[in-house]
Amino acid sequence: MQWLCDWLTAPPSFSILGFVVLAALCILGTIGFAVWVVLAREEPDVADAEALQRITARDESAAQHVHSELNGQTGRGRSTVTDRVR
Repeated sequence: MQWLCDWLTAPPSFSILGFVVLAALCILGTIGFAVWVVLAREEPDVADAEALQRITARDESAAQHVHSELNGQTGRGRSTVTDRVR
């Protein structure tokens, strides 16, 4: 722990080389992140689009089931779906 006390009481002098290395790393990281964001795919593949359509249809079916069950429980309409959609 003596080294820590020595370093805190008399820190090393400013090093321009250390500053340049840290600045270069920050700039390279920023540029790398920007390139990664630009080159990242935004459009799903055809298989992904088909899977998304299946999932959306299943979610809409489940939502319709919940809606009809709630209507049936509150007396606002008949519950036409008898078994739970999964």
